[in-house]
Amino acid sequence: DLVRSRGLGDVYKRQQWNDLTWQQLTGDSQYIGMRTLYQNPETLGADRWAAVIGARALSNTNSLIINAGTATTIDLLGANGVHYGGWILPGLSLMQESLQSKTAQLPLAQRKDRQSGFAINTNDAIIGGCDAAQIGAIILATEVAKQMNHPVEKIWLDGGNAKILAQEITKSVVLNSLAIETTEGLVLRGTWAWLLHQL
Repeated sequence: DLVRSRGLGDVYKRQQWNDLTWQQLTGDSQYIGMRTLYQNPETLGADRWAAVIGARALSNTNSLIINAGTATTIDLLGANGVHYGGWILPGLSLMQESLQSKTAQLPLAQRKDRQSGFAINTNDAIIGGCDAAQIGAIILATEVAKQMNHPVEKIWLDGGNAKILAQEITKSVVLNSLAIETTEGLVLRGTWAWLLHQL
């Protein structure tokens, strides 16, 4: 009887799932109160759009959404719910690996405790240069947002390198006055928020 009831339960569960309509979040998926200015929204990465939705679900401020993984993505979301687009650049590890693989004699750098400012050894010069490239892009993004009359009030950081970038941001005179939120799973939060609006 127990085996039979389990079998019926499995059938019942499968029937429940069959009643659901398949939902897939894409770059052109609609979310109430938001829109993107991406020229072809269907080419906007679903992960980027989900992260932007996640930031919107948590805050209504002018925000930079930064996902610091293999690639670093920087997106501007206005307090008005408009996604103004963003940038994609190589992530920290990808930058370091490309220097090692595409140059004649540079080693693969290892992150260690180092002094701020200019490095006095090759390892720290690579790490510091890659960090500076990331922070420079973020600083430029805040300047562009200000020129667009959407001055950044909050920076959302997610991804494997989020903590590293958060530490570097606090060293920046330009950025350390902004609210910085290091979070995990911003993409998942956005996907969940979007899914709830579909029900």
